[in-house]
Amino acid sequence: MVTAAYQELLQQHPNLEITIMDVSDSTEIGKTALTLVLPTLVINGKVVCSGRFPSREEVGGWLREAVNKT
Repeated sequence: MVTAAYQELLQQHPNLEITIMDVSDSTEIGKTALTLVLPTLVINGKVVCSGRFPSREEVGGWLREAVNKT
């Protein structure tokens, strides 16, 4: 979902670059998200979704919000 939402966002912001990481090590997850509930989506250090798979539209909204803050 994150990759699909990013691809859609690229149409509006063709020079946008983001890093997408899949973290599966529980120690690293705890450092990044301060939670062990999976799945967890973190954008710019902020947990935006935890314990469920968000829709592409939700992810797109969070990504757009993050872009607008930068």
